Amino acid sequence: MGVQASAGRKYYRLWIENAPVGEQRVDTNILVGTTTQQQKDSYKLAEALYTKLHNGYAADVYNLPREREQIRFSKYAAWYREHKTPKHRGRTREAELLTVLERYFVNERDDVLLSRFTTMLVDEYQTWRAAAGVTNRTINREVDHLKIMLREACPTYLAASPLKGMARYDEAPVRRRIMSKVEERKLLAVAKRDPQDYLILVLGIDFLVRLGDLIDLQWDDVADGSLWVAWTKNGDPLEVPLAISRRAVAGLTALKKAKRAGPFLFPKFRKAEDPRDWPGSVRQRLEYLCREADVPYGRTKRGITFHWGTRRTGTTRRFLDDRWTPAEVQALGGWKTPDTPLAIYTEMSTQDMLKKRAERPRAHRTPNATRKRA
Repeated sequence: MGVQASAGRKYYRLWIENAPVGEQRVDTNILVGTTTQQQKDSYKLAEALYTKLHNGYAADVYNLPREREQIRFSKYAAWYREHKTPKHRGRTREAELLTVLERYFVNERDDVLLSRFTTMLVDEYQTWRAAAGVTNRTINREVDHLKIMLREACPTYLAASPLKGMARYDEAPVRRRIMSKVEERKLLAVAKRDPQDYLILVLGIDFLVRLGDLIDLQWDDVADGSLWVAWTKNGDPLEVPLAISRRAVAGLTALKKAKRAGPFLFPKFRKAEDPRDWPGSVRQRLEYLCREADVPYGRTKRGITFHWGTRRTGTTRRFLDDRWTPAEVQALGGWKTPDTPLAIYTEMSTQDMLKKRAERPRAHRTPNATRKRA
């Protein structure tokens, strides 16, 4: 038997035969007891612990189902919100997704046990969201987050995620495009009225800085001829030489002369109480600037958006106009590998494409060249 009570020991010791070498002996905190009744009760506790550990190792060896602790979605979501979400850069958006998931799986479905999750249950969630007029793109984003949560619940509460391999909703293709040079000139001409408007666009185009990182930039990040981006999407900080963009240097100088108060470069976009609303204020301002510059804005109007009009546009410019290598573009934009900007971000506007086609020299042709006969 694996339950041992050695002479002179106050606590039971277990010997788990099927445990890995070096882990067979397990010291417990179960007292042996002094009276006969105490010894009987404590022995039952030690025996139950032995059985649980022994069966657990057997389940691992023979791939048998293991008994797991049961937890409801409300309790698990609260744990996830406290211990997982704060570690992620997109914590604000993540918290919003979690709130929507709780609304259905806790309120609508009477707080589902995590072990009861199936693809059929999530199919019903998707139908519920679609009936509320939510787009397939948003539904996919919510279910993707649910998949991550259930994957994190393994192996404590689940043997494997029940949503592994679950198909996503088909999403209608969105026609997005980069900003043409004509549109860029018109937009920046209007943006120059406010140094903050001008600089946030120039830094996005020339330095490929993401919107969230732009909003967080401080004057301390501009030093020694470089721009320091401490918090990036992939977690790796970036240091960009300012000398690669004369207009960025001019924009910083103009912003300094404006004598804005506070440590941040773009304080007017950080006025909302909820940081989640800061990027929205930039997009609203861009929509206004586009309207003033007679440049279409938004996907529905086949216009530009902030990400495509800055980071995507700037990446394409570096590749096609400035002849930068993939490694150089990767270093500037902060991607993990050069394949990402090369495969995804080389987009051209129709106007620029036609212009480059017109500028391309035609192949030289000899006037009296003889054709080969078959």
